[in-house]
Order: sequence, then C-alpha cells, then structure tokens
Amino acid sequence: MAAYVDSTTLKYSSFQGGREGGIMSITIEYHCTEFLDFSSLAHRLEVIRKEPLPIFETVSSDLSAIEKAAKPYRKYKDIVVIGNGGSITSVMAYAGCLPTSRRLHIVDSEDPDFLSSLKRKLTKKDTLVIAVSKSGNTVQVIEELLFFKEYDKVVVTEKTGSLYQIAQKAGIPAILHEPIGGRYSGRTASAFFPAAVLGLDIKAIDKGAISMYKKCQPKVILDKNPALKFSSVLFLLDWAAHGIVFFASYSPKLHSFFPLVRQLIHESSGKDGKGQFITGGQGPELQHHTGQRLFGGKKDVMIVFQCVKSMHEQKLKVHVPPKLAKIPVRDGLLKDINSLSYQNAITYEFIGAEQRSLKEKIPHAVITIDKVEARGVGELLGFYHYVAVYSSLLRGVDPYDQPDVEWSKELSYQMRKKR
Repeated sequence: MAAYVDSTTLKYSSFQGGREGGIMSITIEYHCTEFLDFSSLAHRLEVIRKEPLPIFETVSSDLSAIEKAAKPYRKYKDIVVIGNGGSITSVMAYAGCLPTSRRLHIVDSEDPDFLSSLKRKLTKKDTLVIAVSKSGNTVQVIEELLFFKEYDKVVVTEKTGSLYQIAQKAGIPAILHEPIGGRYSGRTASAFFPAAVLGLDIKAIDKGAISMYKKCQPKVILDKNPALKFSSVLFLLDWAAHGIVFFASYSPKLHSFFPLVRQLIHESSGKDGKGQFITGGQGPELQHHTGQRLFGGKKDVMIVFQCVKSMHEQKLKVHVPPKLAKIPVRDGLLKDINSLSYQNAITYEFIGAEQRSLKEKIPHAVITIDKVEARGVGELLGFYHYVAVYSSLLRGVDPYDQPDVEWSKELSYQMRKKR
C-alpha cells in the first residue's frame, strides 16, 4: 500500500470526521514529496493491531464527583496551578482553547523573581492554589506550594507520596490522582479538577476524547485510523531524514495544545536513540523568523499546520477610515483590505505559508478543525494521546515510561541535601 503524494497537484485526506449536528469535525491532509511505502510497515502494524487498549482508555474518573468537589472553589477569580509536564499541560490546553471568566496562572518554576512577581498580583481573598503531582515526590512542586503558604490550597496526588503527607498534616484538601502517567492524565482529576474550578465543561471534553479513542483503537485499520495514519506518516518521514516536526498553529487557541503534544511525543517515543524532535510556533508570527529556517534552511523538517475553519468572531472585519484609504501598502492601497474579515486575514497568512511549503517541496500535514469547542478539544486530546502511543510502538519503545526524566531530578535533590 504505497502512496506517492505530489505536493503540487494532489491532496488526500486520511481522516475527515464529523458528528451528527455538525458541531465539529477534524480533517487531516498530507502533502508529501517523499515516496511513503506503507507496505514496509506491515509487520509493525500487525503487532500494533494485537495491542491491548492503552491505559488512558481503561482508566475513567467520576466526573460528577470532580465537579462536585470543584464547585465550592468557583468563587475564586485567580487559579494558580503548580506542577510540571503532564500535571499542567492538559489543563493549559483546555484553558487556552475554552472561555473562562477566571484567570489561570501556571507555576512551573522556582525562579524567585517569577514567584514574587506573581504573588504581588494575587490577593488571598480571590486566589486558590492547586498543586498537582502524581507521585507527590516532585521536590519542585513542594517548594512552590510552600511559597504560597498563606493562600487556600488543594492538592491532587497519590496517597503514597510526600505531597499527600503534607496535605494531611497541614489540613489541605486532597484529591486522589488516578493511577496513570501525567502526560496521559488529561481525563482525570489532575486536569479535570482545575478545569472544573475554571468552569469548563469537562463532561463535553471527556465525550470528545472517548469519541476519538474509538476511531483510533489498535483494531482499526490504517486507512480508517487517523492517529495511526498520522504517526505512520511521521515515522516514514523520519526514515527519510525528516527528524524535526514543526507544529505551526494558525490559532492561539490551538497553539495552547502544543506543550502537551510536545510532551506526549517526546516523553513517549524519544528513547533508545530514536524519536523525532518536536518544536513549533504560532502563525503568522513564526513566518517573521522561523519561516527563514523552514523554507531556506536544511530540508530536514516536516511541518504540521493546525488551523480553525470557523472562528467564533467571524463577523469581525478590518475597518480602514476613508482618510487612510489611499495610503500605499506593498503594491496596493490600504483600501484593498477594507472590510476584510480577520478570519480571512489569518487564513490568507496560512495559505501563503503552505504554498511556500509546496513550492519548496517540504512535506507537511494540515489539521483543520471546524470550531474550537469543548467536545472538539476532547477529540484533539484523544487524537494526540494515540499519536504518542503509536509513535512509540512503531519504533519499538515503551509508550508509558520515561527513564531519562528522573536522573536529573534525583541529582538536583542530592545537591539540595548537600548545600
């Protein structure tokens, strides 16, 4: 099942999904000048088909209980979430995509200037601090929690770690962390509790994720499995010396997913000397600097464009006052952009970048979602969960461990002890 995709003449869609009522759909298109020989993956794909369901499909949380636990804390206007990696990346994606009347502050550094600056902005009355750590033994999280000692607090952690013991002795409410690694914990209390405090619709997010899981399960064949197809394209391009994947998000909302995507793929598949390097930026800003490297530099990059088809503020348009209409800009006049919708403006920026990719024969994919809503955010979460798993299995590495993450943590703690 080989496929040659001529980047100048042909598009094919690996997946175009929708739901009854047209609430949201995701479309993925590929434009590759490489010869993608999917038949070379036959043995790997057969092994994957026999895999059991990943842990993120089998672990479920009581969403009603999470919402009930979160309800008393919705009086707070500033929500501080302390954590690292998977303890924060999912809620960052949710809060970046979905509207909330509250302010989310992520604390992922002990930098004293950062901590002091943040504290000056917060009042005790309006602030809730949530510390999230699966193991409960992440020293950085504990140090940051202690810095906010005068604020109301909640912790999300397992019973076996130091954070839980601190909560018990200090009288801090504790919510138990499900037995699942942080990067895959987006459908558990670690992400859903702070999301519920922010007032986000966690049940709709969950439904979207479950819906996408069903489309991506190991038993679903390549051509009907969006996550497996996406992972296979990336894997084959890795073989073809495209070791860098650049996510170009033409939506600030979708760009909020990037830290989670980067973590999922890096921490899952980057082992035993294998794995692509994931990086990214927000368009059109990236065009003013990274575009030079993408289009004029070494041809070792695959680009993943992420776009929104229908934005909520579709009617917002550029207004050029009459007295400015004849001011020259490029080879035209300012009047040329009068009444242009801002949605079309950013779409044209994306088209310009994609056309340059075609011209330079840079392999790329375009992921388009119809509208950024809670259930669609869940679908995107489910898609990238499975992409991380398949990116690992295709390379023959364990999708769930992270052996090289702990070494530096242990060293840094030993240095603390010896100070």
